[in-house]
Amino acid sequence: MQGMSRRSFLKGLGTTTLGAAVGVRLFADSTPVSAQDITPASSFYRTQLGDFEVTVIRDGVTSLALDTLVANAESGEINDLLAANGLPTGESVPNNFKILVVNTGSELIVFDTGLGASNGGQLLPTLQVLGITPGDISTVVITHWHPDHVGGASIDGAPTFPNAQYLMTRGDYELLQSDPSNQGFAGALAAIQPVEDAGNLDFYSDGDEIVSGITAVSAPGHTPGHSAFLIASGGQSLMNTVDAIIHPVVSTQRTDWHFGFDADPEQAVETRRTLLQRVADDNLLMFGYHFPFPGIGGVARTDEENTFRFTPYSY
Repeated sequence: MQGMSRRSFLKGLGTTTLGAAVGVRLFADSTPVSAQDITPASSFYRTQLGDFEVTVIRDGVTSLALDTLVANAESGEINDLLAANGLPTGESVPNNFKILVVNTGSELIVFDTGLGASNGGQLLPTLQVLGITPGDISTVVITHWHPDHVGGASIDGAPTFPNAQYLMTRGDYELLQSDPSNQGFAGALAAIQPVEDAGNLDFYSDGDEIVSGITAVSAPGHTPGHSAFLIASGGQSLMNTVDAIIHPVVSTQRTDWHFGFDADPEQAVETRRTLLQRVADDNLLMFGYHFPFPGIGGVARTDEENTFRFTPYSY
């Protein structure tokens, strides 16, 4: 499948930050903090992918401790890699949360629901800025069960997107059901249960075409059912790698390093390398959920085996 050229990508792109005040709310340990009560801005980035319109919504930002970013390396080694790539060093790195919205012309699809309004998530206010109501969304794709991806699935005991079909993998759903005493599982179930109660929940598997041009790609390791998605239209393609690739430098240049939230770190390494190889070899664009905003760019192999370089596109 043909990837998107830089020239065609740049033709339609745009980025906007709107709000009652120009500012971005910062999050620490998932607790909203607003500097001097500045109203958080609604930030989004929009471009064309073939005949599809693709919008990236910035849901929030936290800090991620180095020993979570990498669980099997010392902080000094991690900081050396960051410094070698011109990035700030320290005890943590910024951790973005971003939601992909795809308008196919006949369907409006949201990939993950973010932190949720109760945690300061900016999905709903940004959709409002874009002129999109919750009832306009036709499909919500849950890539995996983690709270920063399902936090906005429901609100006040009802599906946030009342007319949408919600889709997730059966493997992740069954994992949540396996131990209701697990607090993390319980929180995710609480977000998803109203969707199931409303009859809006269904399941997808590897290779399923969610709608024409959008295909599920099994990417286990982060969670058992974690999935990436290939989005293709008009000869242009983008791989939504979600949490398989957490950081644009650390995860691409040291693919053997383990992310602290990976359920199966060795399987996650294999998945990470497979996705990066595919993105590089097929000349696809890549979207990283936790990458710096807006998180879209290209990937190239380096001379060193299993080592890649991510290059963000200008916007």
